Amino acid sequence: MDMNYLEIARDPQLWLVCIPPILIVLTQAILFIRHSVKAAPIVGLTAADCKKSFKIGCVSALGPSLGVVTVLLGMMAVLGTPISWLRLSIVGNAPQEMMMAGIGADLFDTTIGAADYTPEAFATSVWMMTFHGCNFMIAVILVLHKMETFKTKLETKDSMLLPIIGSGALIGVITMLSINQAKSSNANIFALILSSILMIILGQIGKKHTKIREYSVGISMLISMFATQFIFGS
Repeated sequence: MDMNYLEIARDPQLWLVCIPPILIVLTQAILFIRHSVKAAPIVGLTAADCKKSFKIGCVSALGPSLGVVTVLLGMMAVLGTPISWLRLSIVGNAPQEMMMAGIGADLFDTTIGAADYTPEAFATSVWMMTFHGCNFMIAVILVLHKMETFKTKLETKDSMLLPIIGSGALIGVITMLSINQAKSSNANIFALILSSILMIILGQIGKKHTKIREYSVGISMLISMFATQFIFGS
């Protein structure tokens, strides 16, 4: 009998390889805070200023963190808890992580969580998410110090050119993945249409209530999943 990928994705032993990187990220955060406090006097900040800034930062981070948590619930259902916690602890960009996992599944002509989503496809999804994280590190090391010059040159022509290029590339990739997912079943088509409508509605609401923007992806994802399961589920 073929092993279901969820037996691997939810195996407690997987935590043995997922917890160490999470601890490294936590250690880096602690060291960053310590060195920031030590360097505060250089820019004229007192200990009281540091405490106040830390509290403000914690409160400001609640919105984005809750937005990630809502998407985390969906990731845990299809990719298991260990991998979901690992990836979002390192990257934190849930939509892109799901996008890369989808690319891994697409290489096997399947979708995440489908009946033919094998352990091999799951492993490929995990590798795609990992390589996606490596891209950021390579970019920082090789080109970050040159980006300011590139940005200045673009801004002399049009200040909105760089955001437009980046947004266009991301829209193209997400659209391609969405269409590939939708082709597999009517349920996926319904989920795609519903989530798109919800994102448009939440985007409009977010213009007046900016905090909604942090939750828009998670809200649309959860509502679409539950609605699709309710309508098309057995």
